[in-house]
Amino acid sequence: MNELVPLVAEICAKDKMLGDLSRECLWCAENKQYMAALACLFILVEQAMKMAMDVTERHFAILLESAKENGIIGLKEYGVIDQMREIRNKLFHENHYEGAMEKDGLIWQFSEDETKELLFNELSSPCFNVVFNLLNNRRMS
Repeated sequence: MNELVPLVAEICAKDKMLGDLSRECLWCAENKQYMAALACLFILVEQAMKMAMDVTERHFAILLESAKENGIIGLKEYGVIDQMREIRNKLFHENHYEGAMEKDGLIWQFSEDETKELLFNELSSPCFNVVFNLLNNRRMS
């Protein structure tokens, strides 16, 4: 997680709102509040995408597809964010269903804290990098 601190500092230097959300995300993870950290991470990416697209309202899947088609994000970033979106839906929108993911031949239940930590550790670096890149390629105001 320490490797994320310089990246978060760069985000903070470029945008106060996204920076504050980035710091909150790291604070939650450092304090093992992974559900809150994931919520912050998901909101962070969604808000950065909306700023890059200069929209305030749009269904996230449509926003993501549009960002890819307009060259705002590349195919690799699209894959990471789409994976994050699917996980977000399972964690926050489909929580009345039992959910799990498979990694390294093991099944990880979304209800387990270890799964949330695993998800944060896998998604945080690529997501913070997407936000940083969106800020650097600023069509954002």
